Amino acid sequence: MTADLERVIADARLASDELGIRLDREGFEVSRSRADALAAFNVLITLLREARPNERAKGLGLGW
Repeated sequence: MTADLERVIADARLASDELGIRLDREGFEVSRSRADALAAFNVLITLLREARPNERAKGLGLGW
Protein backbone atom coordinates (compact mmCIF):
# COMPACT_ATOMS: atom_id res chain seq x y z
CA MET A 1 0.00 0.00 0.00
CA THR A 2 1.34 3.42 -0.86
CA ALA A 3 1.82 6.18 1.68
CA ASP A 4 -0.82 8.29 -0.11
CA LEU A 5 -3.37 5.50 0.09
CA GLU A 6 -2.59 4.87 3.76
CA ARG A 7 -3.01 8.57 4.53
CA VAL A 8 -6.30 8.82 2.62
CA ILE A 9 -7.69 5.73 4.38
CA ALA A 10 -6.70 7.20 7.75
CA ASP A 11 -8.30 10.54 6.87
CA ALA A 12 -11.55 8.86 5.79
CA ARG A 13 -11.62 6.77 8.95
CA LEU A 14 -11.04 9.80 11.14
CA ALA A 15 -13.76 11.81 9.39
CA SER A 16 -16.17 8.88 9.66
CA ASP A 17 -15.41 8.45 13.36
CA GLU A 18 -15.94 12.16 13.97
CA LEU A 19 -19.30 12.02 12.21
CA GLY A 20 -20.34 8.99 14.25
CA ILE A 21 -19.41 10.72 17.50
CA ARG A 22 -21.38 13.83 16.57
CA LEU A 23 -24.40 11.79 15.51
CA ASP A 24 -24.44 10.14 18.94
CA ARG A 25 -24.53 13.49 20.75
CA GLU A 26 -27.89 15.15 20.97
CA GLY A 27 -28.02 18.74 19.79
CA PHE A 28 -24.75 18.76 17.86
CA GLU A 29 -24.70 20.15 14.34
CA VAL A 30 -23.50 17.39 12.02
CA SER A 31 -23.67 19.03 8.60
CA ARG A 32 -19.99 20.04 8.62
CA SER A 33 -18.89 16.60 9.89
CA ARG A 34 -21.06 14.93 7.26
CA ALA A 35 -19.54 17.09 4.51
CA ASP A 36 -16.01 16.34 5.77
CA ALA A 37 -16.71 12.58 5.81
CA LEU A 38 -18.20 12.65 2.30
CA ALA A 39 -15.23 14.61 0.99
CA ALA A 40 -12.75 12.21 2.60
CA PHE A 41 -14.53 9.18 1.15
CA ASN A 42 -14.68 10.79 -2.29
CA VAL A 43 -10.90 11.22 -2.23
CA LEU A 44 -10.52 7.58 -1.15
CA ILE A 45 -12.86 6.34 -3.90
CA THR A 46 -10.96 8.33 -6.51
CA LEU A 47 -7.62 6.97 -5.35
CA LEU A 48 -8.92 3.39 -5.24
CA ARG A 49 -10.28 3.68 -8.79
CA GLU A 50 -6.77 4.55 -9.96
CA ALA A 51 -5.05 1.85 -7.89
CA ARG A 52 -3.29 -0.96 -9.68
CA PRO A 53 -1.77 -4.11 -8.17
CA ASN A 54 1.97 -4.04 -7.67
CA GLU A 55 4.25 -6.93 -8.59
CA ARG A 56 4.00 -8.48 -5.12
CA ALA A 57 0.20 -8.50 -5.27
CA LYS A 58 0.28 -9.96 -8.77
CA GLY A 59 2.66 -12.67 -7.55
CA LEU A 60 0.12 -13.59 -4.88
CA GLY A 61 -2.60 -13.82 -7.50
CA LEU A 62 -4.31 -10.63 -6.37
CA GLY A 63 -5.14 -8.83 -9.56
CA TRP A 64 -8.09 -6.63 -10.37
